[in-house]
Amino acid sequence: MTTYTAPATVPTGGSVTIVATSLTDASKSASAVVVISGTASNTTLKGQYAFLIRAPTGNSADRGTTTFAGSVNVDGNGNILGGMEDIVSTIYRDQGDPILATSVDPVSSYAVDSSGHGTMTIHTQNGETLSFSFVLTSASHAVIIETGGSPGSGTLDLQSGNFATSQIVGGYSFTVEGVDTAIPPTAKVAFGGVFSSDGQGNITGGTLDTNIGGTVTSQAFTGSLYQAPDPNGRGRFTVVPMPGITRSFTFYMISSKVLRLFEDDNVDLTGGSAYAQGAAAATLSGKFVFEHSGWSSTGRAVAAGQLTADGVGSISGGVSDANVGGAAPTTPSVAQAVNGTFAFNKSLEGTLNLTDAAGNSTFNVYMVDPSLNVLDPSSSNSGGGALLLQTDANIIGTGRFIPQISSTPAAIAGNQGLNLENSIAASTPNELDLVGVVTSDGSGNLINGVADFDQSTSANTVGPFTGTFAADAAHPGRFTGSFNIPTPTGGYPFIPPSVTTFNISFYQVSGTQILLIQTDNTANVSGYLLQQRLP
Repeated sequence: MTTYTAPATVPTGGSVTIVATSLTDASKSASAVVVISGTASNTTLKGQYAFLIRAPTGNSADRGTTTFAGSVNVDGNGNILGGMEDIVSTIYRDQGDPILATSVDPVSSYAVDSSGHGTMTIHTQNGETLSFSFVLTSASHAVIIETGGSPGSGTLDLQSGNFATSQIVGGYSFTVEGVDTAIPPTAKVAFGGVFSSDGQGNITGGTLDTNIGGTVTSQAFTGSLYQAPDPNGRGRFTVVPMPGITRSFTFYMISSKVLRLFEDDNVDLTGGSAYAQGAAAATLSGKFVFEHSGWSSTGRAVAAGQLTADGVGSISGGVSDANVGGAAPTTPSVAQAVNGTFAFNKSLEGTLNLTDAAGNSTFNVYMVDPSLNVLDPSSSNSGGGALLLQTDANIIGTGRFIPQISSTPAAIAGNQGLNLENSIAASTPNELDLVGVVTSDGSGNLINGVADFDQSTSANTVGPFTGTFAADAAHPGRFTGSFNIPTPTGGYPFIPPSVTTFNISFYQVSGTQILLIQTDNTANVSGYLLQQRLP
């Protein structure tokens, strides 16, 4: 009889591979991947969490392009203790609005089931009501969507607490996206740059690069933190370009290294993140998974892929997929080669010329602290990477390079948190966003999935979700497959009109993180899978 002794703790990756070898013939063996997963409850979500939810299209009849940001304090028992929220959109704004505690009517609350799937309703002092669905990937991170009629996707992250101006010190890289307030929603904008803070409330220098309707400018700037971070981690700073228009941003601190931010003035409506630069090097070296998205002349454009950078200026050995259009039929470009060049003329700012499935593009590059994970700041799988700002007129958008943790693809196994976004650039712009939890059996099947998605004031909740995938033998780290999201009875489909199965490429960052992109012409969905690491 053969016995197996399980490890005392859950191993990295959340699964073990058991190999049984014949005692009489060592050439014969069999293996199986066993997924190890904890369970969640209301107690898993406890503490102070910052959220950032962006709606590139949103609901054009309600808010349009929108950024939701805030901090919510939860007690681990379904009760909300307070917090703050901000909403900036082309139609509606609600800034610095206190979140009401559960003890005050109307009642704010949240609930988390054993799979990590949760819901939250918050009411505010100004009469705002926000409804969210989320999936915890750990006790400190979740993927989240708005389900109250103004669809958007984002993240929920445990905050470090004890916030102070002195924590915002050193160099940071940032990107944000949105629209020009003068002529929304047609004038898309994307910004990127770097700045340095002295820890005393002064921004001692920085660069602001802007792509406004395809016109790119770069300006040096200084600024200041004119509102120190409060107990919610909320603060404000100014950017004073030389020359140019002074801009104001509100931020919520996750930690001293990660800020969720949005533009709070009446110049443009943008939202995004800033990451510490730390010990980042002024180069790109090794294997990366990448994604970039934005707006082209025909609608939303998304791209994802993988590549190798040689550290001295060349990119090669890559493969990528892209999808452009935003409304069916879109224009997918599948399994295209990737090559390019890069250079760093400033310390941690560079330029990138990239040829991928989206065509020939130019980007500015802003390096990120190698101790950070840009998909999940709480993850122990780090590597930093870089933020991207597209600087040609083809696509107005942003992106990121994320180091591939291992050169050998790991099995995609275990319970996964899922986030998908479908921006519809039809005659009436709209957006659908999805979060769910699904199990990968380690053999190419996504099973037992449950997903929520929202398009209108009536969200579709707890719907089935499944999928399949297989390794691309020619491109290790890339997988191809499909997702199946049946239209709920009496509900609306995730991809109108009534598309339930669509093709997907998977790009594996690590055994716990995967970027996703749709590769047929029914829509241009993008998103990611994060393996759950529940207690």
